[in-house]
Amino acid sequence: MNALRQLLTILLIPVYLFAGAFLSEWISRTLGVWVMYVEALVLPVIGIVATFFIAPYFKVYNLIFIYVVGLILAYWLGYPALYPEGSAHPYQWTYRPFALTVVWSTTLLAGCIFLVKREKR
Repeated sequence: MNALRQLLTILLIPVYLFAGAFLSEWISRTLGVWVMYVEALVLPVIGIVATFFIAPYFKVYNLIFIYVVGLILAYWLGYPALYPEGSAHPYQWTYRPFALTVVWSTTLLAGCIFLVKREKR
């Protein structure tokens, strides 16, 4: 059973992306916030927190792996981004969503690693 959970940790990466994209779109339409900012907050939460609960052993290594994969995907898919049409600076390049992703996912990673280390005491 633990081997299956370990395999699910890696195989669920596309599920994290699709679930996060749908949830981010819904939140951004509901709150009226730019979708790139919402994705920068929601996708790391889904990926890192789900890995924290799914990974049966070697949680720290799994968390770091998902963290690195998530940053690589964020860099490839959303760096740099263009401001939306209705903003103050439409169609200009920005690095804010990627920077927010790096800061937020690093904070989540540190918090989850702290919880893993606290559980082992």
